[in-house]
Formats: sequence, structure tokens, C-alpha cells
Amino acid sequence: MTVKFSRKGIVLFLLLIPVFLPISIDYFTTSLHLYRFSTYVVVAVLLIRFVINKRAPSAITAFALAMQAWILLSTAIGGGDTSTALMTLLRIGIACVVFDVYRDHLSTLLRVLMIHSELCVYGNFLTILIAPNGLYSRSISAYGASEEWLLGVDNYFVQWLFPALVIAWIYNTYFHSQNRGFALSIIVLLTEFMHGSATGIVGVVLFFALMLVPEVRHFFTPIRSIAISCIIWLLIVIFRIVNIFAPIVLRLGKNLTFSGRLAIWDNAIHAITINPVIGYGVLTNDEMVQYLGLSSNGLWTGATHCHDQLLQIAFQGGMIALLLFFTVLGILVKKSIAQWPNKQAQIAVYAVSAYIIMCTTEIFIYP
Repeated sequence: MTVKFSRKGIVLFLLLIPVFLPISIDYFTTSLHLYRFSTYVVVAVLLIRFVINKRAPSAITAFALAMQAWILLSTAIGGGDTSTALMTLLRIGIACVVFDVYRDHLSTLLRVLMIHSELCVYGNFLTILIAPNGLYSRSISAYGASEEWLLGVDNYFVQWLFPALVIAWIYNTYFHSQNRGFALSIIVLLTEFMHGSATGIVGVVLFFALMLVPEVRHFFTPIRSIAISCIIWLLIVIFRIVNIFAPIVLRLGKNLTFSGRLAIWDNAIHAITINPVIGYGVLTNDEMVQYLGLSSNGLWTGATHCHDQLLQIAFQGGMIALLLFFTVLGILVKKSIAQWPNKQAQIAVYAVSAYIIMCTTEIFIYP
């Protein structure tokens, strides 16, 4: 494996630190302050670069930032957690603007993305090997004592592992080099099966199947892939036709209530129908429980988020935020269809398809 360093690459590596910073950093006061300071610095640098280059933002960047800005506005109107909403906006902004600023230097961008992915994935895997029962633990009021590693609790792993998997495959196709991306893909797979979540296992295995099995790839055209993913989401979350998925769900050690998610989805949908346009913004865990934790047995303190990315977006920013989100995905899929069956176009479409499937039962920090 050869890692090339250049001045441009080093600068880009530093600019992407706020995006790839492990979630465990958030739990320590000093590192959290340093991280937030670095985020502000990176945003300022990118804005200056953007102005100097005199480029208009891409459509994906414009709609993604509009979505998160709307959620920030909803948060401010509702008196929610504006600090968290602002940091999410800035981190999404960094990821989007970096692609716009460095789109003419794609090889450097891919190399740096690969290095960041390797540091997170390999570093986390090493902490799992060193401390199988957790590198450290915290007391969480909703869940009790936690077992955590470099990337936090194992349910959070997929938020790094899946993007890293996609980056690895793009790296392979762009540089026509299999070893480095293949190694990272294997560690992603091992991590999910050793200490991942059912959601992560489904997403990673589905992506591998779509990319590696010719018969599967032949059937799943761009339109079919996205349509089937959306239909699965509708069947499970809205229409509750879950019995047909019983073999997979039970095999993953879950039950047909999706570990209590059905009640959370009911509460989330009810809340969204009450405030469908603006939403409720970003709330603290205790505030979320008041909306999502209602049940016949009382208030469940574990209902701290919607356990569904689409419902989470609609809850935070109403139908306007959800429409902006689908616009981003639509633009990405449209661009991919125009280049089909280019390998990178396939990766993009199948990544979106697997992402929608994973969105059914979990949320992601970065929509």
C-alpha cells in the first residue's frame, strides 16, 4: 500500500477532520471544545476558498444546506437545541463544500477520503480486538451502562463503516487498485458481524450483493433499486406489512416489533401530522422522549430518536425538510442514471438503495 502526501492533500486532510472525527471525542470536554473550534476554522477557510474560486455551489450542496438550515430555523422557532443543530449544519456544509471546492482534484480528494476512512475503521477495529467488552463505558439514563469503542457504541458504527465501504469501492474503480479497497471492505464486514448492529449488517451485505453478484446487478437497475427500497420502507413503516420480512428479521435476532420501533414510529407519525410543515427542530433526548416514548406501559426513556431517518427528518423539519432531502437523493440518482452502467454510477445508486433500507430502522448523524 502506497500513501502519497502533497501540500494539497495535507490541507484537505485537515479540512475533513471535523467530518471524520470519532464520536467518542464528543464525550470529553477538552476534545469537544477543540473539535468545535476546528469546525469553525474549517468553515471559515472553506468559505474563503469558495469565494476566491468564484464558484456557485452545486445543486446537491444547495439543497442539502437548505434542508439543514430549515431544520436549524425550526429548532430556533421551537426553542430546541440550536447548538447541536448548528454543528450538524456546519459539518454537512463542510462535507458538501469540500466536494465543490476540490471537484477538479478528484484523485487527491479520494486519497484523503480513503486515509480518513482507514484511520476510523482500522482504529475502531483495533479497539474492538483490544477490548471486546468495550474500551470505555458511560452511564446513560435511557439505556444504562454502555459499551463503547473508538466510534462509540456499536449501533453507531454503521455511520462510519458504510460511508467508508462506499469510499473504498469508489477508490478501487477510480485508481484500478483492488487491494487497498478490498482490505478496508473486509474489515468493515468483520466489524459489523463482530460488533455491529442488525441495521448495519443488512446495509453492508446488501451493498456487497448488489456490487458482486452479476445476476443481482442485472436485475437491479437504478429505477428498480430505488423503487424497491422505497416500497420496503413503506411496507414496514407505514403499512406495517412485516410478516413477509420475518425470516430476515428473526435471523438477525430481532422480533416483528423491530425491538419496540413500531410504537416509536406511531408516536413520530402522530407528532409529524400535528406539525407537518415546520417540524419540531433538534431536541434534547429528554424532550424527544416526551413525543416518542408514550406507550401503554408509561413513558419509555429509550425513545430518544425516531429510529427511522426519514421520520427523523420530517419530525425535525417537517415536510419541507423531507422534500429537500428527497431532492438531494433525486439529483444524485439522476446523475447516476445518465452515466449508467458506469461502475461509479452503480456504486452511487446501490449506496443510496442500501441507505434507504438502513434508514428504515435507524437514523444517521449525516443525512
